[in-house]
Amino acid sequence: ELITAYIDAFGAEDDVSLTLRLVHADPYDLAQAREAISAAVQAKLSRCNSTSHKDEQGDDEGESSCTLPRLPVLDTEFVPWVQLPRKMGQFDVFVTAARATGFGRATAEAMALGMPVVALNASARAAYLDADCAYLVPVAAHDPIAAVQPGIMWARVDVPALARALRRAHRDRGTR
Repeated sequence: ELITAYIDAFGAEDDVSLTLRLVHADPYDLAQAREAISAAVQAKLSRCNSTSHKDEQGDDEGESSCTLPRLPVLDTEFVPWVQLPRKMGQFDVFVTAARATGFGRATAEAMALGMPVVALNASARAAYLDADCAYLVPVAAHDPIAAVQPGIMWARVDVPALARALRRAHRDRGTR
């Protein structure tokens, strides 16, 4: 969902990039990420080819033009815990579309570093994030994940809302 939202939200004219940090990445994780990037690219190109607005520029709240942004970077470098603040500090915005999480430690760490945060308004994050401190993305629905733990629900990402939040964070960079 994050890859799709990013590719839908931005085009070649946007000075933006997305780095996906894959922790403990194995070949399956990398292959899955590459497939998601390819599928999102193909979906955007297909939409662009099937519509008559190929020259249309996107607005701040909607889909960008029918060009592709820089493709996501897959980062699998091991970073010791003590170096994570410096690594995170290299980026302008922290984005998480995690469907379920405990406290959301990485989100809190990004906020402690003064980074703008784009986050799904779900799990424990919903208790400490609001529109004053984050770009919140609404939950589209909840899906049961009984295979993990009976009674647990997984939030489903509202992909267009995530794309709009990414655009707002990009538009507001350096001011919030």
